[in-house]
Amino acid sequence: MPAGRLNHCVVAVGSNLYAIGGYNFPPPDYEAGVLRYDSSTDAWFNDTAAMSSTRDSFGCGAVGSIIFAVGGESGEYPFTKAAVEGIDVSKPGGAWEAVPSMQQARQGHGVAVIGSVLYAAGGLAPNGTYLASVEALDTTAASPSWRSTRRTRRRG
Repeated sequence: MPAGRLNHCVVAVGSNLYAIGGYNFPPPDYEAGVLRYDSSTDAWFNDTAAMSSTRDSFGCGAVGSIIFAVGGESGEYPFTKAAVEGIDVSKPGGAWEAVPSMQQARQGHGVAVIGSVLYAAGGLAPNGTYLASVEALDTTAASPSWRSTRRTRRRG
C-alpha cells in the first residue's frame, strides 16, 4: 500500500483488492478513502470514491461487483455505527450509496458473504457489551432489510 493504515477492511472483487477506511496513527486520522490494488499490474490506485463517512473497526464484503461497508467506528458522533453503504465498482465514477442499516450498531465485528447474503457477526455494542448476535441481509431481496439469525446452538 502507498501508506500505512490500521483497522481498515480489505475485500477482493475480480483481480482487485480494495483497502477501505481505517485510520493513520499518530494521531488518529480517520479515513473514508479507498485504495485499489490491481493484481494484474501490481500497482495501487486512488480511483475509487471515498465512503460517505469515516470508518474503522468495520466489516466489508462483496456481492458480485458491489462492495459493502458494514457498521464500525467513526471519529464522528455517534461513534459506533449501524449504518451500511455500498458501491458498485464495475461502474466508473460510482458513488457509495446508503443500504439499510443493521438492527444493532457494532464495531470490531466479522463480516462474511454466502451467495447474495451479507452476514455481520459479533463485535462490540456502543455501551461496550460484547455481542453474540448475527444479522443477515439478502442483498437481492426486493426490499432488503437486516434480520437476526438463530442464536440457539443445534446438534445433529
